[in-house]
Amino acid sequence: TKDSLSMSDSLYCPEGHAPGTRTGVRIIADKGCGSRLAPDLVAYLDRAPKREPRSQPVTCYVLSTGGEGEFSGYAIEEVEEVMEDGSRVAVSVATVVVAGGEPTLERIVAGIELSVEGLEADAKEREEKKKAEETAE
Repeated sequence: TKDSLSMSDSLYCPEGHAPGTRTGVRIIADKGCGSRLAPDLVAYLDRAPKREPRSQPVTCYVLSTGGEGEFSGYAIEEVEEVMEDGSRVAVSVATVVVAGGEPTLERIVAGIELSVEGLEADAKEREEKKKAEETAE
């Protein structure tokens, strides 16, 4: 999917927060569906600020395949992020992939919402584990 997107003539990359959260979302869509969905995607996201791009907790890859099959899925993984003081912290990030003849806003939104739920659950679990370790000391 990433290779197909990189070969696209143009990409649409709206960014903002998942509605009702402070979880950053970046959507990377090819010209085939980006031009059709970009206004709706920007309207869906809260606060789509104009600023320099930076890493986001949720990245969505949306690709119009011209009818070569449908696929929707998401994955959450833990990565290490380097803080300003040089320390490393484990954080969870999510990737959403929606590919098909004409990807819909509903499929993209479903992937974002499931990803945000998963990220929140991971953060809660990480916090509970940290408290348990501090209590044990």
